[in-house]
Amino acid sequence: MCCKVLTKFQNKSLIDFLGEEIHKEAAIILVGLENEIKSKTEKAISSHRTVFDNKDDLVKARLKAEAQTNSNILATRGHHRVDCPACLCMATIFGEPSGKERTENHENEIIVRQTIIPTKFDCTACELKLNGYKSLSVVNLATHYTRTILYSPEEYYNLIHPDDVDSIKEHYLSHKGYNEWNNE
Repeated sequence: MCCKVLTKFQNKSLIDFLGEEIHKEAAIILVGLENEIKSKTEKAISSHRTVFDNKDDLVKARLKAEAQTNSNILATRGHHRVDCPACLCMATIFGEPSGKERTENHENEIIVRQTIIPTKFDCTACELKLNGYKSLSVVNLATHYTRTILYSPEEYYNLIHPDDVDSIKEHYLSHKGYNEWNNE
């Protein structure tokens, strides 16, 4: 499946990557694996939807509010907010960085952007959890997203203001004085 994702990302086919003969064998295996993942994912969503729908309306409203709050907090920690396919509450996906960070320097801030390939889904309202890019793609949640972090120039470049004596002392002591900077 990794090869299929890679070739799709490169706008190529598995035939280009594996050759005609091996492609046929791989296609048979991949279809079986994809069907298995799709079936498991759809069953998980269906069972979580049923359990959530059978809860009292007040409990559902509380869980929805808690999921919204939790998603807002996690969005500041590298997660991306999405709607849960089971209960339609706010949930989050997160994953692995892909490619280089892109850094933009502006007068009063540094913006760092990183493309993320989603690999995990978590809904705190209905407790649905999905793992793996393929499971997320079954429910259209595998779209890459961008993590954006804003820094002040002082934070990004680890600058210390010359009048901040306490920070200078702390920095000096953390480097054990001149021992690390001795050129002898």
